[in-house]
Amino acid sequence: RVAAVSTQSTGSSGINAEYGYDMMPDDAGKGDMLEMLIQDQRMQLGKISYSADFENLKEGFITKLGIFLERLAKFMVKPFLFGEKVTYVDILAYEYLDQIRALT
Repeated sequence: RVAAVSTQSTGSSGINAEYGYDMMPDDAGKGDMLEMLIQDQRMQLGKISYSADFENLKEGFITKLGIFLERLAKFMVKPFLFGEKVTYVDILAYEYLDQIRALT
């Protein structure tokens, strides 16, 4: 089973500023929305990971995951989600993708 780690969000724009990751002001709202989508996906992964019905829930999760990944791929038009520099949301997305890799 995959162990999902939940984190408390303070919004990507605040974390980006605090730790020096660059994000254009126009993209801060998109970053916050994408962060919440990734966090929602992580919560779903956590729910199925600790369920006694894991094997049955896994298939449905992977089907929905395909839709999420297609949408996430639309953001990947540059080296990182929001441009040429890494942001907190890039790190969050990478961590989530690493967690779901264990399912496939």
